Amino acid sequence: MAGDRLGSELEEIIAAVEKAGIAVHGHGVLKSAPRGYPADHPRIGLLRNKGLTAWRQWPVEPWLETASAKDRLVSFFRTSMPLTSWLNINAGR
Repeated sequence: MAGDRLGSELEEIIAAVEKAGIAVHGHGVLKSAPRGYPADHPRIGLLRNKGLTAWRQWPVEPWLETASAKDRLVSFFRTSMPLTSWLNINAGR
């Protein structure tokens, strides 16, 4: 994500996922820039995270006990798939 091409691609994916109502959170956040990266790097906010999570929270409502719950979950997974795929390809170990 440090390079211009992959970093811009990740930013676009995150923007699209968030536009669809899914939050993207970093976790394991470093207090400062990772070793080898300047503190003013254009994606320092992303670089400081040890991981990223796509998250959607729904209030407890009657639909949770219906077949539509599956539809909402499948929609969540499909919408967040570009982020998961990007991370697996470019940041997976």
